[in-house]
Amino acid sequence: MRARHRLVTALAALAFGLPASASAEDFTFTVPVELASLPAEINYGWAFCDLVIREPGRSALSAGNAGRGFTISGGAYRGEVTVAVNASPGIEPARVTHYKCYLSLAGTLRGERVTYSFRDEGFTLPLPVAPGAPFTPRIEGSVR
Repeated sequence: MRARHRLVTALAALAFGLPASASAEDFTFTVPVELASLPAEINYGWAFCDLVIREPGRSALSAGNAGRGFTISGGAYRGEVTVAVNASPGIEPARVTHYKCYLSLAGTLRGERVTYSFRDEGFTLPLPVAPGAPFTPRIEGSVR
C-alpha cells in the first residue's frame, strides 16, 4: 500500500478487575492494548482510568484517576497495562459506582508534537482508522 494511502489500523480493548484484598490500591484496572499500523512517529501511549460516583438526582462526581504509560515501537504495541487507582482524598472507595478507561497516543508528526486523547467523544484530533478495523479506545462501566 502506498504511504500516502496508509491508514491506521488500531485495536484497543479495555477491561478491568477489582484488586485483591491485600492490594494497597482501591481499584486495579488491567487494560489489554493492541495497536498496529500507526504512523511510526506515534511513539508513546497512556492508559488512563477515571473513578466516578453517579447518584440519582446528582451530577456525576470525579472520584479519582490515574494513568500508566507505554512505549509504542514501529507503529505497534501489544500488551497489558495495569493502572492502579485510589479514590481521591475524602472519598470512600465504596461510594465509587463507575469507571472509565481510555487511551492517549502521542508523537511528533510533520515536526509538531501531537496527542490523540480518547477521553470523550470528539475530544481529540481524528486518528484515521482503516475501514472496518475495530477500534475501542474508551470503555465505561459499573464497578458493582
